[in-house]
Amino acid sequence: MNETLFQAKFEQYRRLIGTGAFPKTFKGVVSRIIAISQDPGTSAKDLANIVSVDPAISTKVMTVVNSPFYGLSSEVCDLAQAISLLGFEEAKKIALSVSVFEGFKRSEVLELLRIWKHCICSGIFARIIAEHVGHFEAEAYTTGLLHDVGMILLYSVKPYAIRSVQSEYMFARGKASYLEVENKLLGIDHTWIGYCAACQWNLPLFMREAIFSHHEPELPPSHASKTLARIVHLADLVADASGHPSVLAPPNSSPENALSEITDDVLRPLQMDMDSFSRVLSTMETAGMTEARNFISTVEASISPIRAYALAH
Repeated sequence: MNETLFQAKFEQYRRLIGTGAFPKTFKGVVSRIIAISQDPGTSAKDLANIVSVDPAISTKVMTVVNSPFYGLSSEVCDLAQAISLLGFEEAKKIALSVSVFEGFKRSEVLELLRIWKHCICSGIFARIIAEHVGHFEAEAYTTGLLHDVGMILLYSVKPYAIRSVQSEYMFARGKASYLEVENKLLGIDHTWIGYCAACQWNLPLFMREAIFSHHEPELPPSHASKTLARIVHLADLVADASGHPSVLAPPNSSPENALSEITDDVLRPLQMDMDSFSRVLSTMETAGMTEARNFISTVEASISPIRAYALAH
């Protein structure tokens, strides 16, 4: 990456987002969970120690763990025990998703909920794709979940700015991409914001580059970054096509537009063709969407009744 360009974008990121303006969970629980997930020596107790620091998050994690979705034979009251029963990767998924959701205690709740649902679907779909291609099975969910973290940070810190971008994008009616509108109005787009944030969290380079290039997966220089970016890019398109877009689409757009972008050029680098993609898509549309809906419903049910009403209406 061009160092001069990065420094210019990072300065704009600092002016717009501000290093001290992160939601608490992004600065704490989320970054620490991601950090320990890269260490093969970590245990269920390590993850429990991180989550237990925030009582609100630990309560929600336990609510999700004890929900009918996971079907445990008896109620679990200990975080470390719950993580051991579920397995580290599944427990990490719950803790990350709940932690990100906990950062949404700002205005613009409905917009943030739309992005969160999109990111949950993208994370699950990315994991399914990664399992099919045999690469990055452990990292795909986390990267898919965080690929639009730039939008989440914008809504959390500068909601008026992203509202302006959304209005301009809708008005353009497809004549300008969302990234083009962001750069025009903000001098930076959500992929750069996500990349800068990922740098501050010390995410592995290939995950940072995949977040940055999830719209243009051929950008990263390394093979690892390209592969993960391609997985997330495909998952992102399927999430849009499944009725969970990250942004409101212009009037002349539809979910089918996202599917039409999935061409041989998108599939071939992942050693997939239309036939194999159809089989993977079927899994995403059935088991993947069922998992996403159940998980979203379970997490929504763990929040207060007042907020649940606001989110549902």
